Amino acid sequence: MTYTVGTEKFNTKAHLTQRCIDIRNKYQPLKDATVSDSGEDDFLRALLRLHQDAADKIGQGIDHFEVRRNEPWGTYGFWAIRIDGTEDDFSYPHIIGGLSPD
Repeated sequence: MTYTVGTEKFNTKAHLTQRCIDIRNKYQPLKDATVSDSGEDDFLRALLRLHQDAADKIGQGIDHFEVRRNEPWGTYGFWAIRIDGTEDDFSYPHIIGGLSPD
């Protein structure tokens, strides 16, 4: 049983979740940090396409991703910055929770 996100395969949802956490934690110490690694950007694009509201989240297209502090919760998460300048956050636990194995 595997879960595929883009070109990456994961044996469990826990492994997939850890991939997201690793990316988030890499950029978290920086203020509104842009995800600059192309492999991580590709992964987040593929992950966002799996969101149940992907069309709304992606809009006209994604320019880049950022890791930001989510107020008022005080947690850090991913933000999709669209090519038209609008932005939206998304929950990787929400996406992963809704996935079925390949």
